[in-house]
Amino acid sequence: MTKWNDIKIAGQPDLPDRSGSIVDKFTITIKLILCKLSGTLFQRSMKKDIIILYSILFLWNAGIIAAPVAAILTGAQSLVSEILYSFYHPVCHQFASHSFSIAGNKFAVCERCTAIYFSFFFGVAAAGFFPMNRLRQIPPIWILMCASLPMMLDGVLPWVTVYEPEALSRTASGALFGFGLSLLLRQSLIEIISYIGSTSRKRLYGIKSR
Repeated sequence: MTKWNDIKIAGQPDLPDRSGSIVDKFTITIKLILCKLSGTLFQRSMKKDIIILYSILFLWNAGIIAAPVAAILTGAQSLVSEILYSFYHPVCHQFASHSFSIAGNKFAVCERCTAIYFSFFFGVAAAGFFPMNRLRQIPPIWILMCASLPMMLDGVLPWVTVYEPEALSRTASGALFGFGLSLLLRQSLIEIISYIGSTSRKRLYGIKSR
């Protein structure tokens, strides 16, 4: 005689055997709890890595504005402003004629670099709130080309033509390039931070266990 539990409807997934022992049910319950816990811990770890990335980018951009603010508050030749300008000097020419300024004190980087860094930060932050599924379907090389082409033309044309870039063109081309980079590098940066964090924790626990 066929039992009701032996009947299986086509396409129906296999269900756990309810006739198993208490030990089996307890084991399944523990496994489900552990899976749920590991998923929660993974999500918390990802959130922590994203917060670290946001913090690094925020501090980098804050330093760009902090340089002229420090020059206003403590003097143009103050130690704080000099340190900030020297810190950003390796990544930018810092020409005063090509830089935003506050009360006559230039930003720590030029207009184009300012636009790149700020748009990169906002692009990374926006990706966490808005779905980017359609953008992920675009080949990365096309995103890179579209993002970098205006900036390349803005930099090359003055050498071969009479064209002279203005503040608007430098800012717009830099902003587009920074936003494009944020789409390409956001996930990679999060993974790098996660790797550094996990490696540091392993080394720390190894030292403690000795």
